[in-house]
Amino acid sequence: MAQTNWDQTIADWEESGLTQSVFCTRNNLAYKEFVKQRCKAIAAGKFKKRLRRPKQSSSVLPVFSKLDFKPAKSLSKPAASARTLAIEISLPNGINLRIPCL
Repeated sequence: MAQTNWDQTIADWEESGLTQSVFCTRNNLAYKEFVKQRCKAIAAGKFKKRLRRPKQSSSVLPVFSKLDFKPAKSLSKPAASARTLAIEISLPNGINLRIPCL
């Protein structure tokens, strides 16, 4: 069995940007042994503990947008008694939200 240079292997992992599990799979390493050797290297001061990155999601985080409130333009003018107040929100993805004010 070949001797693994753990310091170099850990440095390679840090540069890879991969999770430990994926890195170990791609490099034919035992995950538990990798974690053990990395903990030893951190305790010896050879490496700094890397903070856990948030998992990447396919969805985009919500963004706050400025809302402009203005009367909606209408093609026909309804009678004054038929007019109702509403809040209309037009979203960037083309969805329009209309909330009547009672």
